[in-house]
Amino acid sequence: MKAMADIPTTTHLEIRALCRAFGDVGALATINLAVVEGEFLALLGPSGCGKTTLLRCIAGLLDPTEGDILIDGQSIVRVPVHRRGLGMVFQSYALFPHMNVVNNIRFGLKMHKVPSSEADQRIADAIDLVQLRGYEQRLPGQLSGGQQQRVALARALVTRPSVLLLDEPFGALDAKLRQSMQIELRRLQRRLKMTMIFVTHDQAEALSMADRIAVMRAGRIEQLDTPTRIYDMPATAFVADFIGQMNRFTGRIIGRSNGHALLAVADLPAPLKARDNPSLAVGDEALAMIRPERIQLKRGSDGDGMLEGVTSDAIFNGERLNVLVQTGAGSVSVALPNVGVDITRAAAAVGQPAAISWESNDLLLFPA
Repeated sequence: MKAMADIPTTTHLEIRALCRAFGDVGALATINLAVVEGEFLALLGPSGCGKTTLLRCIAGLLDPTEGDILIDGQSIVRVPVHRRGLGMVFQSYALFPHMNVVNNIRFGLKMHKVPSSEADQRIADAIDLVQLRGYEQRLPGQLSGGQQQRVALARALVTRPSVLLLDEPFGALDAKLRQSMQIELRRLQRRLKMTMIFVTHDQAEALSMADRIAVMRAGRIEQLDTPTRIYDMPATAFVADFIGQMNRFTGRIIGRSNGHALLAVADLPAPLKARDNPSLAVGDEALAMIRPERIQLKRGSDGDGMLEGVTSDAIFNGERLNVLVQTGAGSVSVALPNVGVDITRAAAAVGQPAAISWESNDLLLFPA
């Protein structure tokens, strides 16, 4: 991932107080967003959160109900789609089945009335860029899904858009090909230094590719931040729960000690220490969350753990072993790296006593 310090700070695309309604249903509610030049921004959220609606408003496929969209300081709200200077790649690829690779890529250049000699050179450059040399005369039906996606990318890139918009472009690909295309797109983005806005509902995809992520919920941006801060310092319980996996405890704030909050949880003899949340006062009900990979597991009950219990299940998924420990606070998931057969077998001893612990700062607090 590119460090934010390496990204130019010039605002390229700006969205001001953007709203979009479909009849009485509000799809977007006062979106404010600034995308800097050369940035890779991911719009992330569950189905129906408004991310595709926002992308379509930027593209000009939908008119906003209120608000403005600017590129390099100039409003484009009243500018027709074909004059906005934007490229767009869809999940469906939208290739012409009767046209070969070259003619599919050429189509956008014809629409922009680019002279043939210049168009030929741009097409050749685009084909090299997406590594499709040798496939020029093939029809879409003769290409794999990943190759079709590269044609769609080349067709968008060949027009030299100021911003490239991508609407879940890898959704139809299998997991391994999807990962390969993610790497290719990020490589292209870095090479071209192009501003890209990428819609996805896949958390891992957004975390691995984006410079910043806008997590959306019910037509609003819940948090806009770098992937590391989104993951490690989620602003709300929704963001924490949506990104990755979380264990949850509910309780009440009973005090503070050495910069940490003390959370009393029912059926636990002692309070849990957690990263303090200044928005919560003593006496408030709170929701505590911690990621499974931040928890340490020890076999047996030696009194050193924050919680003690019994292993109730172990689920092997290749890279990790997810161990479920039944405690007084409920079932807790612990993610162990797969570092060896002996460790895996020992951790998977279902029905045996276990103790779990974690760093206090890894237990996050939110209003209940």
